[in-house]
Amino acid sequence: MFKPIYKISKPLILFPLALCLTLLLYLPWVSAKQPPKPKPQDWQIDGIVAALDDSYPQVKQYAFYELWEYDKQDLKLVLKKPEDIAQKAINLLKDEKVNSDIRSSAALALGNMGEAGAKYVSDIINFLKDEQDNPFVPGSVILALGNMGEAVAKYVPDILNFLKDEKVDPNIRIIAAAALVNMGEAGAKYAPDIANLLKDEKVNSDIRSSAALALGNMGEAGAKYIPDIFNILKDEKVNSDIRRSAAFALGNMGEVGAKYAPDIANILKDEKIDSSIRSSAAAALGNMGEAGAKYAPDILNFIKDKKIDSLIRSNAVYALGNLEEAGAKYAPDIANILKDEKVESSLRSSAALALGNLGDAGAKYAPDIANILKDEKADSLIRSSAALALGNMEEAGAKYALDIANLLKDEKVESYIRSNSALALGNLGEAGAKYVLNIANLLKDKKVELLIRISAVDALENMGEAGAKYVPDILNFLKDEQVHSLIRSSVAEALGKLGEAGAKYVPDILNFLKDERVDSSIRRSAAEALGKIRKLELKEVVVVLNNVYIPNQQYVNFENWRFFTYFLGGGTDEVKTLLQWLGNPQSLPTQVNYAEGKTTLSLFADIWTPSQELKPLQTDLADKIAEVIRRVNWKREDISLLETHYNNLKDGGYSQADTVLSALNNLKGLR
Repeated sequence: MFKPIYKISKPLILFPLALCLTLLLYLPWVSAKQPPKPKPQDWQIDGIVAALDDSYPQVKQYAFYELWEYDKQDLKLVLKKPEDIAQKAINLLKDEKVNSDIRSSAALALGNMGEAGAKYVSDIINFLKDEQDNPFVPGSVILALGNMGEAVAKYVPDILNFLKDEKVDPNIRIIAAAALVNMGEAGAKYAPDIANLLKDEKVNSDIRSSAALALGNMGEAGAKYIPDIFNILKDEKVNSDIRRSAAFALGNMGEVGAKYAPDIANILKDEKIDSSIRSSAAAALGNMGEAGAKYAPDILNFIKDKKIDSLIRSNAVYALGNLEEAGAKYAPDIANILKDEKVESSLRSSAALALGNLGDAGAKYAPDIANILKDEKADSLIRSSAALALGNMEEAGAKYALDIANLLKDEKVESYIRSNSALALGNLGEAGAKYVLNIANLLKDKKVELLIRISAVDALENMGEAGAKYVPDILNFLKDEQVHSLIRSSVAEALGKLGEAGAKYVPDILNFLKDERVDSSIRRSAAEALGKIRKLELKEVVVVLNNVYIPNQQYVNFENWRFFTYFLGGGTDEVKTLLQWLGNPQSLPTQVNYAEGKTTLSLFADIWTPSQELKPLQTDLADKIAEVIRRVNWKREDISLLETHYNNLKDGGYSQADTVLSALNNLKGLR
């Protein structure tokens, strides 16, 4: 299968992304796989749990979103007291004084916590009913409910009401349909209601489309409505988008849907039917295994029909690639399409990618693909697809690594050919790794276009140890103010995926975080990268904490940095104490006993030297040292500790040294 690289940075407002991803994963024709979710480490969970006790609701919001990003089963293995976390989530969810978007993050976390979260289904449903006016809140809540399986069985009618309600935002109704599918048998009971939506001509076309797709994913419960889905597919009066969805739904129904393969094939062959619907019929046949394989010649005829728009025919090429052995028989025909210079470039491009997906059958045509790759007269789109196809062919493609590398270096070649050449080399293992220096040089060349340099980062990231040697160069890009912010963000994300190789460069990333001139969103990407490498030591945590004080941070607020301080520091007692006093806490501790005061003052002494280069943090630290000293009755045994603070403050030119001196004089019996 074609291995595209998708890089999605975590935005500040996360739910719109959740909505988009849910839709993407729900649609059966999307072939790109979601990247695997990270495995939670104990220190990460400890940091998240600590952040949930912060006084700022938005810090809690970031913590709940982080919990949601882990796989439910992985999370179950590391959560020590899920009931306590669920209780915190439900407390926030019920707090009407808190922004509804923040409360919805608690719902998402509950949906990812198995039995501990399932206890609060009724509360989540009540929140859902109360917050219908905010288009994002119902979507996040329905997303959470859809992740709870059978636990929400008796509340399915509420979700179904959202699906049926014409006043509800269409996107939310689509999410509701997806949620019902995720609920297994509990949702499947309502297949008749979904079928009614599909058949109702008054219903919005997007909703009817989602209803068709939902039925296609409901197994036996949806299979009962195959005749209705097929009737929709045949009905010329029905919106073409709905008919296309009906075709995809039938293709997803396994053997039951495969019974309709002859009828779907008739639609494919019927020239009177809209060509985009016929293309969807081809895709459906491509998903039907042996039943669809019988109609591979018809799919091929559709592809060859020059009366049909080449872009629509291009989609049908992938159907042959999905038919495995049956499709492999037609590799020569696909290769002929690729080699035919009279054929439109979009179709030839798709043929190249299809051959790259056909394993050994497609690999036989690696020489032909390579010839097109090297042909300067060939269309740029075809050449760029040829590069990607060779990158997917392993040994067969590896023979042409040198040719791909030559294109990568050729400044006269279009940027997207060079970009795809970099990605191809990144996929070719040892054969591609020979050219890692060329890729690294592209990354460093400021004259090279943005697209190529971002692809170079991706390629180095895919090259394992060979690419890891160039981490210092990657770091230079992170630090270079003249480098485009998209490259720097991409670089930060790549560093986070280097594991132990990236751990060596944690100090460099921290130095980068100290630079207030760097765009805040890039610094946030760097902080996220640190969260995937290792837990920070206390002297390193203060670098993250200092970002709380930096003013005018576009797209990043100080609560985000408070969360990162908890998270990256592993939520230790020291980190929690720091955040009680520093980083804009909502209020300071009301009472400080002697033991707490001494612990806090000792901690402040530990971070004084690391804060020397962090002026905003150290200025606040000076205030808080004086504040703690004023609140506690000190003992003569504390003279050494107080003298340390006095000398630090005096040497730093801070007036708070006078407060410490006064306390010292009292202890020494001086006035």
